[in-house]
Amino acid sequence: MDNVAPSLVSFAIAASLVAQVGGAIFVAVLGDRLPAGLSIVLVAVGYLLIIATVAWIPADTPFLIATLGFGFLWTVGLPLFVPLMIEADPSRRAALLLPGAQLLGGSIGPQVTGFFATETDLQPVMVASSGMFLGTILCTVLVMALQRRRRAA
Repeated sequence: MDNVAPSLVSFAIAASLVAQVGGAIFVAVLGDRLPAGLSIVLVAVGYLLIIATVAWIPADTPFLIATLGFGFLWTVGLPLFVPLMIEADPSRRAALLLPGAQLLGGSIGPQVTGFFATETDLQPVMVASSGMFLGTILCTVLVMALQRRRRAA
C-alpha cells in the first residue's frame, strides 16, 4: 500500500459507502432471483480477487476499484445467507440467529487478522483474510452438497 496516495485512501472510504448503497439496491431488486449458494461463493471469490488486487497491485486505480468492489460485495453478500439458511433449516429458527452470527463474524475477522498485522507488513493479513474467505466457500459448498443429498433422498 506504500504506492497508494494517502489522499486517495480517504476518498476510497467515502466512495466505498456509495458502492455499499449500490450493492444494497442491487440485492434489494435482484436478490430474490439470485441462487443463494452460488452467489455467496461468487461473492467470496470476488473478495479473494480484491485481496489479491490490494496485495499485488499497490497502485491508486486498482486500490480504488478494489475498495469499491469491497463496498458493493459487502451489502450484496450478507443478505444472501438468509435463503441459504432457510433452505438448510426449513423451520427457520436458525435464520433468526443469522444476524448475530454475521455480527460475530464481522468482529472476529478483524480480530483474527489483526494478530498477523505488523507495522511494516500486511501480507499475513491478506493471507489470513483469504483463508477465511476460502473457509466461507468450503462451508457454502458443503451446505449446498448436503442440501442436494437431502433432496435426492
